[in-house]
Amino acid sequence: MAVLNEEQTMLRDMARDWARKESPVKAYRKVRDAAEAIGFDPQAFAKMAEMGWTGVIIPEVHGGSDFGYLSLGLVLEECARTLTASPLNASSLAATSALLLGGSDDQKAAWLPGMASGETIAALAVDEGPRHAPDQIKARAE
Repeated sequence: MAVLNEEQTMLRDMARDWARKESPVKAYRKVRDAAEAIGFDPQAFAKMAEMGWTGVIIPEVHGGSDFGYLSLGLVLEECARTLTASPLNASSLAATSALLLGGSDDQKAAWLPGMASGETIAALAVDEGPRHAPDQIKARAE
């Protein structure tokens, strides 16, 4: 078990309180039952961005707080407890990590500020089918 510093403890507690009060399981069920194509609650995600959660692992030079993966994990854990309907995991962990680890400086400068602010929602696309075949991907985003 990790020993949390004061900032991490405060972040975890803030995430816990917010998730319980503003994004309880009934909020997830409402989004699920609505079956809208977006698949998440835009207002909840906007609030997460306002609290800085979308930029937790993003360096300060790109608009993030650079609190690290443990800190983001604490937020994700608390949101998972109430099944918060948001793209925080896909965008702020998976896609951001891929960009931080493999993106060029130009790509980071172009994408990370919007991801840190929550204005840009990204997703990591790996495969279309049951077998890894990146040379056969047909989907295109426009």
